[in-house]
Amino acid sequence: MTVTVKTAPPVEPVTLAEARSHLRLVASGSPASHPDDTYVERLIAAARNNAEGYMGRTIIETEYEWKFNQFPSLDASLVFPRDTVLSVQSIAYIDDNGDSQSFTDYSTSFADYKSIIVPSYGNEWPVVRGHLNDITITFKAGYAADSSPTDYRANVPEAIKQAILLLVGHFYENREQVMTDVRPEQLPMGFQWLLHPYRVPGL
Repeated sequence: MTVTVKTAPPVEPVTLAEARSHLRLVASGSPASHPDDTYVERLIAAARNNAEGYMGRTIIETEYEWKFNQFPSLDASLVFPRDTVLSVQSIAYIDDNGDSQSFTDYSTSFADYKSIIVPSYGNEWPVVRGHLNDITITFKAGYAADSSPTDYRANVPEAIKQAILLLVGHFYENREQVMTDVRPEQLPMGFQWLLHPYRVPGL
């Protein structure tokens, strides 16, 4: 089984302006900028990836391709490999004749974690060829965006945003893998405390 990003998140959970404020960086000019802006943007992306890895959860709406070899038997359920699932775009597979097909007779149950997909009532999973990655399920996961206008950050919990800012600050102040003259420490404990309520059980 492989899960890859098909469409990256359109924004990061925290803005560059929020990160600058957290780091006490003074921007100037019009539009406002700071010499470290590009570096800070990389830190935001790295912190978001760390947060998602710790929680086992996608933060900003992201489209994934989930590839595997065989459906489960009959009408058994599949558990999505990313949370929280927002929608399923398509299910494509290669049948036992080697032809590309689309499967649409399915039902879903989206939960905060462990969302599932099953064949709709009275149906079964189709027969597939069974070669490597013959099945591709395309789906979206993350916190739901507000519409009119679209705001991808609107429903991201503030604790998650604050954890990302904490980690951005940690990365910004400690730019080397090994720090001299200080006791080595793990990532700031506040980062984990803030994220723990949103962590997928079982990680």
